[in-house]
Amino acid sequence: MVWLYIALFLVALILGILDVPQWMFLLIFIPFASCILYLTIYPVLFSRDIEKVMSFLKNSKHPHYQFTYYFFNGELKEAEREIPKIRSKQIKTVDEIILLTRQGNFASAKKLLPALKDNVYKWYYGAMIAIHEGEQSEYKHYKRLVKDKTYLTFLDIEEKIREGKKGEALAMVEEQMKKHRGVKLLSAIHYKKEIVDR
Repeated sequence: MVWLYIALFLVALILGILDVPQWMFLLIFIPFASCILYLTIYPVLFSRDIEKVMSFLKNSKHPHYQFTYYFFNGELKEAEREIPKIRSKQIKTVDEIILLTRQGNFASAKKLLPALKDNVYKWYYGAMIAIHEGEQSEYKHYKRLVKDKTYLTFLDIEEKIREGKKGEALAMVEEQMKKHRGVKLLSAIHYKKEIVDR
């Protein structure tokens, strides 16, 4: 991928020396930028091929993607080692919460929630922690704030499991698997395995 940046730099340098019009530079820059975006985010957002998504995550140098790869492979120790390498405080905190909830350490995960900005991750994981701790009023409070349909569905699935309706929960997850792509599809597949193992 570095070669793309080098090529863009060289082309921009040559166009600058030749003093070409700005619109001409944009004609070259837009395809480069599109190519870079495709290579960096397409698999994690849009691919339905799980092998491609996992391969992308495995080969990525970004610690968050490395965390995600190890997490979905059940290699929690390796996933934990990637967290300190993440630069973004918000992403780092979300990944810590994900890991702690997976380990069943809901009390520690709950302590990290105030560090998150008010967004879907804070509300979703707040609701998920609350339901695991049996805090119904707190669960309802957080669930009310979640607007993302995917996360709301995952909370509904968790409710079905709590009600002993595991078959319905699995059917709902399979329905989600038909709709999603990239990491969201990977999450649904992982969640299905988790439900089966309960």
